[in-house]
Amino acid sequence: METKTRILQAAVELFELHGVRGASIRDICSKAEANIAAVNYYFGGKDALYAEVIRSVFAQTFELEPMPDSSQTPETSKEQHLCNWIDWYIRRQFDARTMKFMNFVRLEIADPTAMLQEIIDTVINPIFTELRTLVINILPEGSPESLIDFHCDQVNGPILKRMLLEPMNSRMPSSSSEIDINATIELTQRSAMATLKASGAIINDQWQCNCC
Repeated sequence: METKTRILQAAVELFELHGVRGASIRDICSKAEANIAAVNYYFGGKDALYAEVIRSVFAQTFELEPMPDSSQTPETSKEQHLCNWIDWYIRRQFDARTMKFMNFVRLEIADPTAMLQEIIDTVINPIFTELRTLVINILPEGSPESLIDFHCDQVNGPILKRMLLEPMNSRMPSSSSEIDINATIELTQRSAMATLKASGAIINDQWQCNCC
């Protein structure tokens, strides 16, 4: 295996375990069986190596099924667009490759680096910009920003909370390690439609749960 690849793989593992400040270049190079000078040669230093690690983990999430593009299926109802997005989003969160990405998000929340803004700009903002657009399309025209934010949080909040707090959730006495993904998708879809309807949206009840 090439030296650069070995260093990157070792860095992914040690940065994920210890964070950028807790993992030393010496330990990374020892694990990679590489000379310390190789980090500067291939990456330009520890911070640049960490940035490359984050982007490498990004790349794994990009290999997943792409986010549904509602503009490509204009014949589909606005309710179905949101349900399709929810299905895609929840399955994406429980993919093993996303789990690794979430570990780095937790590290960045606890001890932010310059990469936090890149995570937000590259991965998070495009996803939630689409969710916001879908919610706006369903709510009555002129709905206040606070109501739009509320409905986005209703869809995203419980799943994001579970992902970000997984190290805590797994230690709770009532916690279950088994997640019924299909049931979670359907419940989230039904909850989203019910709360949107309660806010004055005219809901076409012909939307289909495509999780089965």
